[in-house]
Amino acid sequence: MSAYGPLADFYDALTKDVDYPGLYAYLRAHFRREGVSPHRILDMACGTGSLSLLFADDGMEVVGMDLSEEMLAAANEKGKNHPNPPRFLPANMADFSLDRPVDAAVCMLDSFNYLTDPAEGVRALRCFYDALGPGGMLVFDVRPRRALMDFDGQVFLDETEDVLCMWRTEFDQMENLCYYGMDIFIREGNLWRREQEEHVEYAYRLRWLQMQMETIGFQAVKFWGDRVMSPPTGHDSRVFITARRD
Repeated sequence: MSAYGPLADFYDALTKDVDYPGLYAYLRAHFRREGVSPHRILDMACGTGSLSLLFADDGMEVVGMDLSEEMLAAANEKGKNHPNPPRFLPANMADFSLDRPVDAAVCMLDSFNYLTDPAEGVRALRCFYDALGPGGMLVFDVRPRRALMDFDGQVFLDETEDVLCMWRTEFDQMENLCYYGMDIFIREGNLWRREQEEHVEYAYRLRWLQMQMETIGFQAVKFWGDRVMSPPTGHDSRVFITARRD
């Protein structure tokens, strides 16, 4: 079972609670804090392009990358009539390069946790570093270990009139992995078709991430609570990380 295959067609409908304008404003606040005014930006794991299009609305040259061809197809459809369309490309976060450097790179909604091998995480951080121009800024978020552990044994349900998504979670403390088993029921006339996906996230430790980033060469590595401009408290469902290339 793969991630973001059948789910891609219904991702936007099932995630209407995601506050993309609020997330965009939060990222812009970090850019202002660091005195960064991006003209060219990378939106890694861009999904269906909702955040990419907000950057494009602001006149930025946007490169959106994602591993899922289905999600990229949805992103291209949404952006095809935009006056400043992002460039959407398939890419593996742990193995990508750009033809030209960007002023900033973002990776949101715990997409980094999907790198389930820490060695992949290190490779991804190095790719981000290489993609940034001098003084460029990286902003990404992770689900901290405590948040993923709290998901263990829980069942969630998302639905619209045409699709129902039920997902069950299990956290393996030995593997440090959170497994999401998804059953997706799609209405087809009077019948429902069942699809399945499995999503897996690795619980990265913040201190380990900081050590790896500083070894690569990132400067001013800082941690922030969930969409606040203050340090994490230990109870945040997501932690945001900012850093600069020298």
